[in-house]
Amino acid sequence: MGRLSRSFPLIFWLACMPGTMALAQQSSTDTDSDSGSAETPVKRLGDVAGEDYSIGFDLPAAKPEERGRAMYELPDHSQNARLQSILSRLATRPGNPQALKELQSVLREALVLADDFMNEGDLDEAAQVLSVIRNVDPNTSGLGAATQRLNDLVPDNAARRAPQKRNTVDSVSPYNLPDPTQTARLDELLSILATRPRNGPALRELDALLNDVLRQAEVAREAGDYERAERLNRVVRSVNPRKSGLAESREGLETARQVDDLLAAAAAARRAGALIEPPLESAYYYWRRVVELDRTNPEAAEGLAQVQQAMVDNAMAAAQNDDEELAEQWLEEASAVRESQELVVDARLQMGRLRDEQAQSIENQVISLIHQGDYQRAEFLLIDLIALGGYEHRVAGLRDMIAREQVYGSYEPGQVIRDHLRGSGARAPAVIVIGAGGFQMGAAADDEDAVSTERPAHRVNFQRAFAIGINEVTVGEFRDFIRATNYRTDAERDRRSDVWDDDLGQLASRGQVDWQLDYAGRPATDQLPVLHVSWNDAQEYVRWLSQVTGERYRLPSEAEFEYALRAGTHRPWWWGSDRPRDAIENLAGEHDKSASSRRFSNYIRGYGDGYWGPAPVGVLSSNAWGLYDMAGNVAEWVQDCWHVNYVRAPADGSAWENPGCDRRVVRGAYWASSLKQARSSARLSVAPDLHTPQVGFRVARDL
Repeated sequence: MGRLSRSFPLIFWLACMPGTMALAQQSSTDTDSDSGSAETPVKRLGDVAGEDYSIGFDLPAAKPEERGRAMYELPDHSQNARLQSILSRLATRPGNPQALKELQSVLREALVLADDFMNEGDLDEAAQVLSVIRNVDPNTSGLGAATQRLNDLVPDNAARRAPQKRNTVDSVSPYNLPDPTQTARLDELLSILATRPRNGPALRELDALLNDVLRQAEVAREAGDYERAERLNRVVRSVNPRKSGLAESREGLETARQVDDLLAAAAAARRAGALIEPPLESAYYYWRRVVELDRTNPEAAEGLAQVQQAMVDNAMAAAQNDDEELAEQWLEEASAVRESQELVVDARLQMGRLRDEQAQSIENQVISLIHQGDYQRAEFLLIDLIALGGYEHRVAGLRDMIAREQVYGSYEPGQVIRDHLRGSGARAPAVIVIGAGGFQMGAAADDEDAVSTERPAHRVNFQRAFAIGINEVTVGEFRDFIRATNYRTDAERDRRSDVWDDDLGQLASRGQVDWQLDYAGRPATDQLPVLHVSWNDAQEYVRWLSQVTGERYRLPSEAEFEYALRAGTHRPWWWGSDRPRDAIENLAGEHDKSASSRRFSNYIRGYGDGYWGPAPVGVLSSNAWGLYDMAGNVAEWVQDCWHVNYVRAPADGSAWENPGCDRRVVRGAYWASSLKQARSSARLSVAPDLHTPQVGFRVARDL
């Protein structure tokens, strides 16, 4: 009965510690919640396709019971970390024999720790350790004896906490400081206050001394000397457990210890290759817990950057293996790693470019199969484009192209066609097949010579091939039309047109000038481009050509003309980014002079093509697609109505026409043009009945 009466007060105190029951309930609830968390199954990257692979975690976060001082938390940081790890394992696998064995080992070490605290006179910490042991396993061997010893020490502890007289501080005193001078002064102050508790100067000096001890504890903590910091905090706590700043100092020390342990665990996991997984034992998990404790920790910040980079790399690998779903999951995970999203944004841009490249590659393959007449394989390949997602407009266009090619047949790009004219031995102008594709139409942003009518630059895609004249229509070819139809041109009806007057050094209007004459009003040879023809005259010619061949001939659209002129280039001129060095187009050159030695003021420096006025078609160089005189010799009519810019222009390459338009477009430069006028994007607005020695035309043909 005597032993029971001695131990009962402390046992009752331990049982009624504030928050014990609440913490027990909370721990139970949290454990149940943790054990029920589910992993999200996703597919492995392409190296082990077909198997299930789990990156299974929600974002790692500290468990609720790890916030603050809880009923399962030991004062010794290393022991506490081991205990929490074991309890987490047992929460997911309650019968884990290895974890149970390790748990008993930790509890035995905790009993030793409690005994050490009792030897040092720190009975509060001893009581906390014994409470944790009891909450974890009340049947722990030695727990009863340790509890009895603690109860036996309660009276002695109360006596030791009472203020003592001077010169009574010894080596085991709870007031022993590293600085002997401070220790002696602390003893003196406590002795003074033992006799005069309200001594103002002593109280103020004691408060200042304790503030200095807390400052020393902070310095020790920052230097990593946690034992010294803990000893200093214990002194302050023994003197005044409610001292301002003490709780913060102890919390900071505990946080520092946790951060160090978590960083060590992260480093070990990183060395073991566990950067992201397993979820609760990865470097990622530990770094995230560090950031929760210390948001500015540089080591954890660098580690999280490595994690985000690894996730982004995984996303790119998945995208390259055409697993868009897995790639997106990795990017979602990466975006939640840290506030900086630069890596994720860059990855999304790269993935977007990769998808566009894949889509373009598939589209090119489909078009190639269509040209080969292999429509079944083309349709099958479209499935890959559909699977990419987001390219429905391309899929629809390609399917329409397949349908049309199946009806009209297919030609090879670069193939030359020259149809027979029914009822005669003559042939239509030679045309060459231009393959389907796309280009950027209009002037580039850095083209300083461009004007507003050449903008905005815009993407044009041709869903099917077409053919365009290799050369401008010649006088001889136009003569076949006149003989067959007796058509009278606008110049003939007007009975006049402009010609070059070398005496005046300019164009002058002359009577009786028509398509049969050259730029100076002289009889034209059959190989010269036909001049003095209007847009109306060109329309009549292609209408007749369609009738006598059974094919659909027409003027090229403006987009077709520029597409064929550029021939796959993106520079200002089809030959390059500077003035031509060789005679490749008939333009105004410095070395080109008239019969009276005149020279155009807008000449191209250092250039000469050997012609003043139009040259016979096809005598200079062709562009990459085999077309001659596209940027020189004579400017050419196209089908389109004039618009002051490309806003709302067709994107499919068709002619842009409006009912009743009174201006048409002329493209390409001519024999007196400057380098600026010869740019691939240059365009002019002209009345459709205009006829001059500068403008001719070439034909286009549907396939």
